[in-house]
Amino acid sequence: MKIVDKIIGTYSEREIKRIRPLVDKIESLRPRMQALSDEELRNKTAEYRKRLEEGETLDDLLPEAYATVREATARVLKTEHYKVQLIGGIIMVHGDNEGLVLPPRVAPVQVCIVPIQQKKEGVLDKAYELRDRLKGNFRVKVDDTDKSPGWKFAEAEMRGYPVRIEIGPKDMEAGKCVLCRRDTREKIEVTLEELEAKVGELLDRIQKEMLERARDHRDKNTYTAADMEEFEKIFAEKSGFVKAMWCGDEACENVIKEKLSVTSRCMPFEQEHIADTCVCCGKPAKKMVYWGRAY
Repeated sequence: MKIVDKIIGTYSEREIKRIRPLVDKIESLRPRMQALSDEELRNKTAEYRKRLEEGETLDDLLPEAYATVREATARVLKTEHYKVQLIGGIIMVHGDNEGLVLPPRVAPVQVCIVPIQQKKEGVLDKAYELRDRLKGNFRVKVDDTDKSPGWKFAEAEMRGYPVRIEIGPKDMEAGKCVLCRRDTREKIEVTLEELEAKVGELLDRIQKEMLERARDHRDKNTYTAADMEEFEKIFAEKSGFVKAMWCGDEACENVIKEKLSVTSRCMPFEQEHIADTCVCCGKPAKKMVYWGRAY
């Protein structure tokens, strides 16, 4: 068990070290975000959407998006995320029991090539050849360590590489390789001639399907409450988010927290009108808020 703990600890330290520059970038943007007016901060959502449409990647926008959310939280709820929360949020959103599951657009490594029986003649050279073919369009690496293929597969899963390519002597003879998806673990045989096109198609499909699954999961676990009775009933029977109106008084938020262990999670810029009154006190409502319980 000590050996396993040591391995896990080493991996965790590497992941935190890898994510640290992103957190530092978010921190460096704080003065710029603090200088914005409320209206300018609110308009950031539309700005990010436009920049995505114009070709910027989620990887490019991620630090600014986190910095925007952090500043909005500080202004509205009078609290702010600590560095450890930023690190945890990045890992938590894109992970499962085996490790990270990263969307291709934000993954530091999009494709990991694992040579099978790499000490046999020509196998490692073929892996490097595939890397050189792909590196012009994708972030790609070859795992040429002396570890076993099974170990390398597990390492790739822990690190969240969206696509793993397996290539061995038999694959080379058949003129093919195997693509493995990190998110679903589906394996797909492709010919070496069509590799670039198939990798691009697969990464696009993974990105699209991960986003669809995340939205579907969010929507299926988000409910609406117009009054306190309905609010309490939902949290007693279900887990997820509840959209409900709030008067803006911190006292109401504290009542809900004490009574149900539920806290405000998000106050979206794009507001919905669910009811005229606060879900807690019945006074005129000012904002629609997402509420949730920590588990």
